[in-house]
Amino acid sequence: MAKNASDPQKKNELLEISEICRKVPENPAETFQEAVQVVWFGQLIIQLETNGHSVSTGRFDRFIFSFFKNDIDEGRLSEEEALEILQCF
Repeated sequence: MAKNASDPQKKNELLEISEICRKVPENPAETFQEAVQVVWFGQLIIQLETNGHSVSTGRFDRFIFSFFKNDIDEGRLSEEEALEILQCF
């Protein structure tokens, strides 16, 4: 999709997603977006393996917050960007 994207911002977003999907979950998440992607992969696998039974992520905020805080503190992420990631999740 990135190859065919005419909008440079969209192309960069797609390339970033592609890199994240290559990295996790084989390697530990280091950023908020990577951590959310790991949770999504886990949730997706659980849904596929249990034939769509309802399985909750539990206290998602408890294990994702440190990634959020680190990215905010390091200037890698804004609250608006985090909100968009969570809305896509």
